[in-house]
Amino acid sequence: GAFGYNAAQALQGKYSYIVDLKENVPIPKIEETLREHAKAGYDLIISHGFEWGKPAVKVGKEYPETKFAIFTGLVNSSNVASIYPMQQEATYILGALAAAMSKTGTIGFVGGERYPNLINIYEGYRQGAQDINPNVKLLVTYLDDWDNPTKGKRAAISQIDKGADLLLHVADT
Repeated sequence: GAFGYNAAQALQGKYSYIVDLKENVPIPKIEETLREHAKAGYDLIISHGFEWGKPAVKVGKEYPETKFAIFTGLVNSSNVASIYPMQQEATYILGALAAAMSKTGTIGFVGGERYPNLINIYEGYRQGAQDINPNVKLLVTYLDDWDNPTKGKRAAISQIDKGADLLLHVADT
């Protein structure tokens, strides 16, 4: 969120590009949002989130002159490109730090849902923790939800109640 906003502001201010920024687009509105921007004549549409991939390919067929970039995507076509960062390298370090700092030997991970990028993030965290402490206990909860603070809080408290003293969450709100 903040990274995308700051990048959009830099593009607009420094390079005088016209930028339209949409935040918190619900999944059922993704395709419609992409189509609206393509129809409006935007040359490049950058989408942040794995779930934007398939809709971008679909809308991209209708608007072949528009370029689409999906951050944390796995799809590609003639006008759709995916960026798939190696986030597991950073979470490896987080896992190693968590295992080294944990006083209980139990750490936690709360994820929005199981999809390839999030699995990589988790696996980096797990591997880093286990390389520091092969006996570390890792509690894992997938919420199957990205925007439910109550559900996330319950998952975190449950892990804390089971002894986790450090948590990593990748679950938006």
